[in-house]
Amino acid sequence: MMSFPSHWTEEQKQRFDVYLPYLGTRRLMQEIPCIHVAGTNGKGSVCAMLESMLRQAGYRTGLFTSPHLYHETERILIDGRPIDPAYMQEGMEHIAAILPSAGYFERAFFCAMEAFAASGCEIAVIEAGIGGAMDVTNLVAPWATVIANVGLDHTAVLGDTLEKIAQQKAGIAKRSVPMVLYSDLPKGVHDAIVSVCRNAGAPIYEGERIRIIQQDGALHPVLTFQTDKGEVGPLTLPLMGAHQVKNAQLALAAMMALEGKIKATEEQLAEGLRTTCWPGRMQWMPTCGTGPQILVDGAHNPQAALQLKENIQRLFGKSPVVLLCAVMRDKNTKEVVRQLNEIAEVAVCTVAEPQRGTPPQDLAALFSCPAEAEPDAAKAYARACEAARHRGALLVVAGSLYLPGAIGIGSAQEG
Repeated sequence: MMSFPSHWTEEQKQRFDVYLPYLGTRRLMQEIPCIHVAGTNGKGSVCAMLESMLRQAGYRTGLFTSPHLYHETERILIDGRPIDPAYMQEGMEHIAAILPSAGYFERAFFCAMEAFAASGCEIAVIEAGIGGAMDVTNLVAPWATVIANVGLDHTAVLGDTLEKIAQQKAGIAKRSVPMVLYSDLPKGVHDAIVSVCRNAGAPIYEGERIRIIQQDGALHPVLTFQTDKGEVGPLTLPLMGAHQVKNAQLALAAMMALEGKIKATEEQLAEGLRTTCWPGRMQWMPTCGTGPQILVDGAHNPQAALQLKENIQRLFGKSPVVLLCAVMRDKNTKEVVRQLNEIAEVAVCTVAEPQRGTPPQDLAALFSCPAEAEPDAAKAYARACEAARHRGALLVVAGSLYLPGAIGIGSAQEG
């Protein structure tokens, strides 16, 4: 039978015992080399960058992320393409029959691992769901683990301080497996992660070992990175925002931590970063006719909303902004609105998922700028477009990763 890491707590072992009827004596979790990425914000971007670099280096890749924006098959990519919908449905049903108590995320993860194995993936990039220590993705046997930025989110599950949350995310550490850390972690967060890694016997690889030696431009900066092997770049990141420079630094650090296991030239690494596609994060959407410019960003928790606010202010100054906003009920809605309120001239509030979203009227009441509530997402989008067109304003769609799909703009394959 599958055995758990020796440093795991009894609580962790009991948490994962439920999956043993499915895993049994199979070595599915050990068959596929992987990079396991946790964090509050940025982990999806880091995963996308890693997968792109590995694919450019000639590897057959798997990528598991969540949530999806438009279709559930986006969660499972093989060589950069979503798996077949019928294959995913069949896989999810098969796993549900064996593990009837498993939730949607657990079924999707096991379905991904089955698909990666069946497709001959040489390496997979796995994004943790919530936390790390108790997340089902912690069953993998990674070649490297990575922690991106850490913020206050899912506090009811992970803890009410950054340090407690960091400890949960650091629970993905494995003995003798390098743990790669984001370069701007607060000291208390960094110390909490290092403590967990020491207990697990995991060596630390600091993201700041990758130096940013050149940064020109605003919307799409031209970058050069100094790695242990040499210079990567100059290159232009397709993902906008100052935070994406740090995410690229972290992704490169993870690639360096894999030296001896992965072969990739500086040119392949640069091309991987240049061609990264990660929809719904500071993403321009096509404008029809005389319609407004539209910028989509998930900004689904306070830290992400702060990053969006700072990026908008840095890139567009005092240009008018109309905000189309929806926030999930389990988020710190007041703090998300507090950040977004500083960039909005007008807000149109809606709901992306009626069962889980903050009611639009409650959301609108939190804004100090003029705000209206429209529960129909498509109608809310039309109103926001008209308001932005009338004012000559930028339309920003933010607050939930589910909102682009709810209003029907963009597609999973747009860069």
